[in-house]
Amino acid sequence: MCVLFGTLGELSYASGEQTGTSDAVRKEWFYVGQYRTKIAPERARVFMMPAQGVVTDLVASDKRIAKGTIIARVNKEDLELDRKTMEMEILKERVARKDEIQKLRKEREEIEFISSLPRKERQFYDQSGKNVNSSKEVLKTIDEKIELAQRQIELLDSQKRAEFAKKEESYVVKMPYDGRLQYQFQKNDSSDQEGAFLETGKEIAAVCDDSAFYLTVVISNPEIANIPSDKLKLSLEVNNSCVIDGHFSHKRVEKNQSGGGNMDMLVFYFKVDPKDHDILYSMLGANCVAKLYFKVDDDIRVFGKMDLARLPLASAAIDWQEIIKQVAPDYELILIGETQLFARKK
Repeated sequence: MCVLFGTLGELSYASGEQTGTSDAVRKEWFYVGQYRTKIAPERARVFMMPAQGVVTDLVASDKRIAKGTIIARVNKEDLELDRKTMEMEILKERVARKDEIQKLRKEREEIEFISSLPRKERQFYDQSGKNVNSSKEVLKTIDEKIELAQRQIELLDSQKRAEFAKKEESYVVKMPYDGRLQYQFQKNDSSDQEGAFLETGKEIAAVCDDSAFYLTVVISNPEIANIPSDKLKLSLEVNNSCVIDGHFSHKRVEKNQSGGGNMDMLVFYFKVDPKDHDILYSMLGANCVAKLYFKVDDDIRVFGKMDLARLPLASAAIDWQEIIKQVAPDYELILIGETQLFARKK
């Protein structure tokens, strides 16, 4: 049975009389405390300038953008020049290798022709330096040289294109997933194609996967970390008429990079309803404070801190756990909230 002790009159349980509770107060959400909250999309990424230059080929950033869409190009003309240079180098090397292969094939045909001649005629070529007596070995060597040259053409082609693709990946910025975009610099109002000049390492754009949004909080209280996570929710009050609820989704250990530290921290993620995505997207980066709530079940009793503190036995108690032992011997304290205590039946 879940009992909310809201007044001193309801604390008759402390003297041995158990107070009944209606179904109306069972399995309700009870306030635990306030927490600094960050808004997090499903995924997010920031693109940086790979080199000093001009950013062009920008797109409208006031709507959702499909995965693979080009949202910026860095040094477009220079990159196109690099592409043409790469193609010329590949062609030059391919021509040189093909000339080599052609000579090897001509040599192979000559040896095959000599090998097919009568013995006396072959002796003339032997005297001229043509080693036709070991024609099989010679032909095998030539075949290997031809195969090597062909593989070198393929390898050069793939290597050059892979190197350029790696460079292009950072110089041509594409949406990594369906989502939204925010450019991190002042765009030219007259034309998105004119772009802007940025230094190396400056941010080009921040993108996010808006298929889901979360309210996240860092939990350092072991009591909260140990209670069933599905009984927690986080509520963010945007204004007097708008409160966004996030229900527990998952938790994970992350590195705290702020303040020069590298400490582990436990982060709880509370997923919000899709109808609230637009509001949360507009608030990305804002400093927020949200309220954490705990949904009690029939095994949980909720005690008001102020009511317990007024009891005569409170003056001699060293902590809340000792008070709970005297007020409700069959219960153990599991969570200390800002205004209430939560105890579970032993």
